[in-house]
Parts: sequence; C-alpha cells; structure tokens
Amino acid sequence: YSGRLTEFDYQANQPLSDYASGALKRPDLHMAELNIMLARKDARLVLARALPRVSLDADYNDRQLDYDNPLNRDYQEDYWTLGLNMSMNLFQGGADAAEHSKQVLVASRYEEDLRKLRNQIDRGLREAYASQQEALLRIASAQKIKEVAMAALDRAQTAFELGLGTTIVVLDAQEELTRAMSGISRAQADFMAFKADLDYLAAQDEAYSADDQAESERQSEQ
Repeated sequence: YSGRLTEFDYQANQPLSDYASGALKRPDLHMAELNIMLARKDARLVLARALPRVSLDADYNDRQLDYDNPLNRDYQEDYWTLGLNMSMNLFQGGADAAEHSKQVLVASRYEEDLRKLRNQIDRGLREAYASQQEALLRIASAQKIKEVAMAALDRAQTAFELGLGTTIVVLDAQEELTRAMSGISRAQADFMAFKADLDYLAAQDEAYSADDQAESERQSEQ
C-alpha cells in the first residue's frame, strides 16, 4: 500500500468471514489438495498391480466361395471363436504391499501438511483481524485525545495573548497535540499493516499473481 494515511477509509472493514472465504482460494491450498489426490491415486494404481489381468477375444468368420466353373465345387464356411485369458504377476505381492503402504503414508503426510496449513492460516487471520480491530479502536481514542489537545492549545494560546499564561504552557500544549497526532498516525499505520496481513492470508493482494491463480485452477480442473 502507498499513499496518505488520511486517504484510507478505516470504517470500511471487512468481516472476518470474508477473509476466511477468500483464504479458501489460496493457490498453496489447491496445490496441497492436488498432492493428496495424486498420492491416493498412486496408492490405487499400486493395488491394481496385484489384480489379475483378464482379456476376452471374440471372432466370427463367414466365408463363401461361388465358382463360375461348374467343375469346381462351391465352398461355404461359417464359425465363431471365443477366447478368455487371465494372467497375473507372481511373487510381487510383498513389493506391491510395501509400495502401497508407502503411498498411503505419503497421502497421510500431505493431509497432515494441509491441516497444518489451514490451521496456520486460520490462526493468522484471527490474530491479524483482532490486531486490526484494536488498531481501529486506538485510532478513535487518539482522535479524541487530539481534540482535547487542540482545545488545550487554544486555551493556552488565548491565555498567553491575554497575558495570563506563559510560553512554556503553550509549548507543552503544542507538544501534547503533536504527540496525539503521532499516536493517530501510528494507529493508522498499524491498521493498514494488519490489513495487508489479512489480504495476504486471504489471497486478496498482488502477492498471488493472476498466473499463479490460473495455474492452480487449471491443475484443479485436471
């Protein structure tokens, strides 16, 4: 983000549910889900190796020979054949079982990684959202302090002009006003920093390029 802090609309807050919905579209979540799907498919392919392979062959033959020469005897043939073949690899059960267990463990590891990633995103969203709302409250509080400091400065300047005050009182009032304005700026900066965190976690900023999102969607469709 760039620009003046005062140009941002701090009241236009998105609810946490919007960020949570946006986080479901993160490319890394899609990739994690694809890894699980591929690992499970590999496990099924390993199991398929142990299954017998069956093939069925069928053939029908209809042959007729009609000779123009009456000395040649006509020939007619009509028959069908059907064949069933079954084969399987012997002495591969142990290797296939070990490979299948390996792929199951790989899928379980990917599932655990996905759970950790989702928990990490959820925790990050909740922490950043709570910090953002706290910064918003600090903005409102600092603005009230600024109003009080401005009123105090006006009174100090008026008293000084009437000869009832000193420059030290005016300078102290100016210092308090400057401190209040600085507090507003710090709270505003914190608000935008936490908003950037939320947008990143919810995949709503430029950290996730359109190419990355398109690639993730393409792989999901496959």
